[in-house]
Amino acid sequence: MKAIFRIAIIFFLCLPLRVNNINAQENPQENLKEKPQVNLKEAENTEIKEQEVNKVKVEEPVKRRIKWEDAEGAIEYKVQISNPQGKIIINNTVAESSFNVELPHGEYRIRIGAVNKFGKIGSWSDWANITLEEEKTLPELTAKAFITYSPMHLKIDIGPSFFQLLPGWDNIYKNSYNSTTIHAGAAPLDFSYFHYTGIELESTFTKFKSKSKAGRINTRMTNIITGLNLYAVSWFDFPVNFIFRLGGGFVFTEQEYEKFNSTNIHSREMATLESADPYYKAGLSVEYRVLENLYLEAGADFYLIRYLASDLKGLKYFIMIGTGL
Repeated sequence: MKAIFRIAIIFFLCLPLRVNNINAQENPQENLKEKPQVNLKEAENTEIKEQEVNKVKVEEPVKRRIKWEDAEGAIEYKVQISNPQGKIIINNTVAESSFNVELPHGEYRIRIGAVNKFGKIGSWSDWANITLEEEKTLPELTAKAFITYSPMHLKIDIGPSFFQLLPGWDNIYKNSYNSTTIHAGAAPLDFSYFHYTGIELESTFTKFKSKSKAGRINTRMTNIITGLNLYAVSWFDFPVNFIFRLGGGFVFTEQEYEKFNSTNIHSREMATLESADPYYKAGLSVEYRVLENLYLEAGADFYLIRYLASDLKGLKYFIMIGTGL
C-alpha cells in the first residue's frame, strides 16, 4: 500500500508540469517577451509606391523604314541621325538603300553617305528633317532626294599670290605682289590613299616691274599662266588635309621696253615683245575645311618657264578660298 500511495503522490505532482508544457507548445508566441509590430505607415507608403509604378506610362519606340535612291558606284551607305540638339545618335553602315529606324516619337535629322569600293565616303547628302509619330500602322518614309552622290567632285577656288623670282631673272625684275590665281577642277578618279584625285584648270595673272638702274632700259612684264594640274587630296579624319600638284601649260608673256634718250630726257623709245612659252610646275598646299563645302588653302608652287633666251624659275606663294561639291 505504501508503494501505491507513493506512486499516486508523484503522478499528481507531475501533472501540472505536463499541462504547462503542452500549453507552451500549443501557443509558442505567448512565451515571447515582445511581439512584432506592423508599421502601418510603411505599409501605406508601399501601397502608394506600387500604385505610382502602375501609373507610369512606358513610351515604346516608333518603328519606321527609311528608303532612298541607289547611288551609282556605291557598295554601301553610311546613315547618320541626329536629335534636335544636333547630337548624332545613330551612326550605322548598311548594305542596302534602306534603314530601319526605332526611336521615340519626335523630330530628327538624317543624312546618307555613299561609300565607294575603297571604303571611302564619296559624298554626303544634305541633312533632311524627319518626324516619327505614334501610329498603329508603320508607313515607309521614302527619301528620294536624300542622296545626291556623284562620282565627280567639283571645286573652285580663288585668291591672291606672291611670285618670287629665283636667281637668273631676279636682277632684272622685282618680286611680284600683283598676282591672282584661280583653280577650277573635277575629281573623277578615286584611290584608296587619297580622298579624291582629279584634274584642275589653273590661271594666274602676274605683273612684274623692272629694277630701276641708271643707264638701263626700263621694262615691265605681264604673265598669264594657263594650264592643267593633276592633284590629289589626302584623307584625314580631321579637317586639315594636304594637296599635291603636278602640272604644265603655257605662259603668255608681254614685255614692254622703255629707253630714254640720253640727250633729251623727254624723248624715249618704246617696244613690246610677246611670246607663248611652255612651263612646268610642282606644288604642295594645306587645305582647311571651315565648313563641309567651304575651305581655305595655302601653299607654294615651283615654276619652270622655258623662255628662248633663258629659263625663268620662281616660287609662287598663295592663299585661297574655295568651295567643293
